[in-house]
Amino acid sequence: MSISGSDTPRASGKLAMEEADPLQKGKSQPKESSVKRKHRSKVPPVESVSQLLRVMYVGTFKRSILKKAELSAMQVAPGVDKLELEELLALASSDRTLDRTRRLMLLGDGLGSHPVASQIRDFSGQVLRRHPAFSIDSVAGVLRNFPDVSRDEKAIRALSSHDYLSLSWPNHSDPLKKSEMSQCKANAVCCLLLWIRATRGISVESIHRHLQENLWKHHANRYETETKKIRVLMSARSTVSLSISYILAEQQALDQKRRADAARRAEERAVNWALKLKEELATGQAGLAKAQGEIDRLKKELNQKVQAHRNEQVHLKDDYEKLRGRVLRRLKDELSLLDDGLHALRRKPPKVHVMVDHAERAIDGLKREMERLRRNY
Repeated sequence: MSISGSDTPRASGKLAMEEADPLQKGKSQPKESSVKRKHRSKVPPVESVSQLLRVMYVGTFKRSILKKAELSAMQVAPGVDKLELEELLALASSDRTLDRTRRLMLLGDGLGSHPVASQIRDFSGQVLRRHPAFSIDSVAGVLRNFPDVSRDEKAIRALSSHDYLSLSWPNHSDPLKKSEMSQCKANAVCCLLLWIRATRGISVESIHRHLQENLWKHHANRYETETKKIRVLMSARSTVSLSISYILAEQQALDQKRRADAARRAEERAVNWALKLKEELATGQAGLAKAQGEIDRLKKELNQKVQAHRNEQVHLKDDYEKLRGRVLRRLKDELSLLDDGLHALRRKPPKVHVMVDHAERAIDGLKREMERLRRNY
């Protein structure tokens, strides 16, 4: 039983190989390494952008990088003319899940600033614009390179939440299958992220965050228990991608921690500065209150002096008027005496004794007034 059991798979495997390649019937099969080596030798080199696009969409081009000789040949090769461009775009329309377009854009992303990268980017942009998933207004605006981060965020969310079953395909094509819808959504989000990276620049940390929030998180929510999570982790095939994702998440956590520490230090500095300003404000307010009290005192004193000055002006004016009236009366009286004495002198015969009397009386009155003024001032 063991022999027959072991012979059956071998026979079926040999039969399958012969059915796959009828030319190999009756011939000895070469070793696996020689088959792979022979297969590699038959892969033609890429010599132009049009050839690259053609083998990407209708061939079996699986490489993620291009050789230097291929890039040099592509750079000097003639560009894609309009007729050939329409033919290539028609071929690309068969890539309904955008898997080949995603691989093409990843290939262009690895070329950096090489001129071939811009040709790949331009062609990829035209493919995306013709795809039904990118007909959403918010997404179409991103493809027109509007420099708006909020618009990019909105477009990524729109692609990840869009109903891919309702996509309108040309020529009344059948809608996507369930597995194709999931693949199309993931590839569409990746293509949009690669487009933003190629046209405006976006960091690998931001790409990782968008993938986590819009693609991976939704799938991970289904595995709630620890057992399910461990099973998924232990069954993961691409340990490199898991490690990269962990490293990026760890880096983001460290960046967040550094920003949090910086914010905390800035907050402490702001609190200390606020306390210092509060103390200075209290000191300033105390000084202001003291200065205001001094101002009020000086204002009161000034008002008192102004009022005293006004009162003194009134009294001085009153005294002046009294003095003026008295002096005028005294002068009037004494002038009247002198006038009478002068009149007596002019009489014939002149009465000198009258003039002498009146002059003496006038002199005495003026002396008394002078003495009075001397005593008062």
